[in-house]
Amino acid sequence: MTPAEVVEILMLVGNRIDLQWGMFITVHLALFGGLIYVDRPLRKMEKFAAMVTYTGFAIVNYIVMKNQVLLMDYLQQDIVSLSQHACCLSNHVIQGLAKQAAQGKTAMSFAILLGTHATMFVLVCLSIIFDQALSHKVSDNEA
Repeated sequence: MTPAEVVEILMLVGNRIDLQWGMFITVHLALFGGLIYVDRPLRKMEKFAAMVTYTGFAIVNYIVMKNQVLLMDYLQQDIVSLSQHACCLSNHVIQGLAKQAAQGKTAMSFAILLGTHATMFVLVCLSIIFDQALSHKVSDNEA
């Protein structure tokens, strides 16, 4: 691949990761908003369905993001290799990306990815399990 093709694919992968993070955040905002909005406790079957659906989403989202981060790492390795070729010694974009790649942020990206997904999984499951109607809580406090 040419340096331009590698950089273009790298940018596409970065955009895909951004899209996945956006979807991750949107789903969680919608889920928490829905739990707050429903003015009655969820039934056991609704809780079960919500947890199964969310678990499926969380697993798929994590796998897709993990694969994208891994692909980004491979592309960065290609950029490091290209940075040493005669064609790219004076290419500031390739040299700059090679310096960034040399910092080895992939391990940190995997840790952040796993930590964020695990934390949100626990929060969502606890929110679903301990869901109660807001009006029920308010009436109990007034009594």
